[in-house]
Amino acid sequence: PGNRKACDGLRRGAEKKGPLDYNAPMLYIVGDSNSVYTAPFLMGRVDASTMCKEGWTSAQVFSAVQRRARSLEDASGFFVFVGLNDDMTGEAISTSAWVIVQTLRTMHPFVPVFLAPPFCIEDAVTTSTCDHRRAAARHLIAYAFESRDAKVVLVTAHLKQNGGAKKAVYTQKPNSVKLDPLHLSSQGYRMIATELNPHLKTVPKRSKRSPVPKTFYEAGPAPPPRVAWAAARARMA
Repeated sequence: PGNRKACDGLRRGAEKKGPLDYNAPMLYIVGDSNSVYTAPFLMGRVDASTMCKEGWTSAQVFSAVQRRARSLEDASGFFVFVGLNDDMTGEAISTSAWVIVQTLRTMHPFVPVFLAPPFCIEDAVTTSTCDHRRAAARHLIAYAFESRDAKVVLVTAHLKQNGGAKKAVYTQKPNSVKLDPLHLSSQGYRMIATELNPHLKTVPKRSKRSPVPKTFYEAGPAPPPRVAWAAARARMA
């Protein structure tokens, strides 16, 4: 299962994985190239062909989610990593990403969404580009806290290492020599998977017969919550 073309080539530089467990939960990857590059390091069954593609903006990801996510009754989880290709302000990027999260939560209320906020490496990039993506990360983290939704799980290993001795994980794409401020090295994507994989051990497998509520087209996704910034900063401290 999953996008063989996108993921098999990446597996060469990833941790060696044993045979797929077809009784394992199904994780759907949602986002741009950063989500695709994380997929080979994730455990269990992973679909990186349905709602993610290299170069996609959050608007393109949202269109794919609207078209396809409702039919994914076997989803045990969604991994959302989006916003690096958006030419918008930080608040606009975070709002677009949060609408994707809320759409998935509305379509599949019993299924967790694992959310990796955007990032940016300071070297060789304009300050405004980094500022917007870091602002988007701050907003998304605050949205997640304010929503009080236990099924929105933040994945932040790549943010915690944005400096100091471990900054080397922000060097280059897998299988590439081009330095890129909006992609991680294989080590960086492995770090994200290391944080996410323990959560995947706890999600149950769902069958194609699992019920899907019919409320999405009536209500639509919830808007981003009003953020109490002081409270959000206290929780992150």
